[in-house]
Amino acid sequence: YDHPRLVIEAFEYGLNVITEKPAGVYTRQVREMIAESEKHPEVVFGMMFNQRTNSVYKKMRELVMSADVITPNTIEAAYLADMPKVNSLEEIKEAAGRIKELGAKCVVIKGGERMERDEAIDIFYDGKEFREMSAKKIYPSYNHGAGCTYSAAVTAGLANGLSVEDAVVQ
Repeated sequence: YDHPRLVIEAFEYGLNVITEKPAGVYTRQVREMIAESEKHPEVVFGMMFNQRTNSVYKKMRELVMSADVITPNTIEAAYLADMPKVNSLEEIKEAAGRIKELGAKCVVIKGGERMERDEAIDIFYDGKEFREMSAKKIYPSYNHGAGCTYSAAVTAGLANGLSVEDAVVQ
């Protein structure tokens, strides 16, 4: 799990960071990320614990307001957008618009496995236009952690100076 290293590197570039704390990231590493964030008062740092009823998770909506990019899956998007479900392409676009209205500069909703199609579709929305990114699904699917890996890759791209759209697409 590269979350701690990538988060700390993002701080050095002055980037706001929202990250998930998966089971594989130890408490010591969480403390390191928090300590490093305190050295960078110019950035906003949020961490989502993998406990949907946790008050930290509920604060996620507030943290979205300062994010450069947010990459929720369809379940997380439904929560953030205050929608009962986000399963179709139309619902993904509606959720992206609602999340953008909360203040995030860019939104990428991961359609992935939950979409009832033969391809996984992700939507990038910057407030101006929707960009659809798709790939054929691979079966059987054992992709637990794919969203975490994707958001870490986006963070790495941002830390390496890519624009949000380029970091998302690459």
